[in-house]
Amino acid sequence: MLLAKLTRFNVFRISVGCAVLVVSLVVGPVRGHHSYYMYDLQGSVMLEGRVTEFEYTYPHGYITIEVPDERGVVEVWEIETVSPIELRDRGIAASALAVGDWIRIGGFPPRNPERRLVAGNVITKADGTELVVGIFGPDIPGPAVAAIATSLVGIWQTEADFAQISFKNILGSWPLTEKGRDALARFDGSQTPSVDCVPYAPPSLFLQGHVASVAIGDTAVIIRTNYDDSDRIIYVDGRPHPDSAEPTTQGHSIGHWEDDALIVDTIHFTEHLTGNALGVPAGFGKHLTERFELSEDGTKLNYSYSIQDPEFLTGPVTGGSQWTYRPDVEPVRATCDLESARRFLDAF
Repeated sequence: MLLAKLTRFNVFRISVGCAVLVVSLVVGPVRGHHSYYMYDLQGSVMLEGRVTEFEYTYPHGYITIEVPDERGVVEVWEIETVSPIELRDRGIAASALAVGDWIRIGGFPPRNPERRLVAGNVITKADGTELVVGIFGPDIPGPAVAAIATSLVGIWQTEADFAQISFKNILGSWPLTEKGRDALARFDGSQTPSVDCVPYAPPSLFLQGHVASVAIGDTAVIIRTNYDDSDRIIYVDGRPHPDSAEPTTQGHSIGHWEDDALIVDTIHFTEHLTGNALGVPAGFGKHLTERFELSEDGTKLNYSYSIQDPEFLTGPVTGGSQWTYRPDVEPVRATCDLESARRFLDAF
């Protein structure tokens, strides 16, 4: 069997040529609730050992394995996976791994060589079964036949576009104030409210590649995502923004209709260390405008935004994405586990 032919413990670095290829594909990934800056994405680690625990927790799953070296000395390693929601979408249930299973796993090592926490990628079980548990795994498969929506109401698969919110791509391209540049220069992935289970703020919330449901009522449009259990309430009954309101992560949103397009204006955001993007905080003065509009063929939702935040931005930042209509997908929501949310800090 494949695993029997492997050494019990084998850690290695990939060649320089391969490293360049990997970086070109995955610079600044943010899939999941945090940046993967703390992992060495130019390296690779291969481990083989026995499973002692599989924690199917949100926002990230964790696998603990015992890895014996050639002398039989056992080291305990932890493997970080994507969220159980994504694992489920890939057909990986909590029962996919059992205590005692012997596995081989490849992934990305921590930048700190003293740590024993790896960003997992592909697991190979003793019977040859492969489980893709990492951030570069497959997205939800598309429908066999494109579904057609008649309004914004329904279930949508948001498009992942990390280039718009990745700190490595923002560097040199966003119109940052001195305070914004300083925050970006100091960002190492740990300065995120996600460690306290605070969700992303829009528009980053909608650029993660997750599932959102849209409901339209007489007074409000409600957008619910399965990412960090977040809700957007957009009032469409003609009310103005209040002069003062308790700042929140999602802000206070009012909207109006232009034909079938929903135009949204949001203020009263709370301060957020990654409120505009990874590495770029948001201040109380953040002002977000958004447009949600059905595509001509009804299979997509066109989403666009413009951010203004004078504390961190010298000018507006614009972007957008397309969502796919997915009435065949069942949204699953999960409650953030505080221990799981903070565990990635062990890689620093």
